[in-house]
Amino acid sequence: MGQGRYWRPLGRLGSVRGGAVLGGPALASDGAGRTTTVVRGSDRRAYARDVEGGLPRGGWRHLGGLLATAPVAVQAAGSERVDVLANAVDGELVVVTRTGGALSRWAVTG
Repeated sequence: MGQGRYWRPLGRLGSVRGGAVLGGPALASDGAGRTTTVVRGSDRRAYARDVEGGLPRGGWRHLGGLLATAPVAVQAAGSERVDVLANAVDGELVVVTRTGGALSRWAVTG
C-alpha cells in the first residue's frame, strides 16, 4: 500500500521478524497519546509496535507465544490500560496488558 495523505507505513515485519501479517492488525490507544499496534506474523507469533505523535517508536518487538487467531485490542474507558486478546495455538484465550508502561507477558484468561 502506498503512502497517502493519511496513511503512514509502520514498517515491514521482515523475514526474521515474522514475514507477512496474518489477519488484520489490532490497535488501541492508551489515552496518553500512544497507540499500540499488535499483529500476528506468518510465523504465528505476536509482534507489537507503538506510535506516538503519529510516528512509529522503535521496531517491531516479539511478544512471545504462538497465536491461532489475529489479536484484538481494547482500551478501558477513562484509563491508560490496554488489553490485547487472542486465541493461542493450544486453544486458550490469552491476554497481554499494558498500564502506562511496557506490555506484560501473555496470560491465560479466565
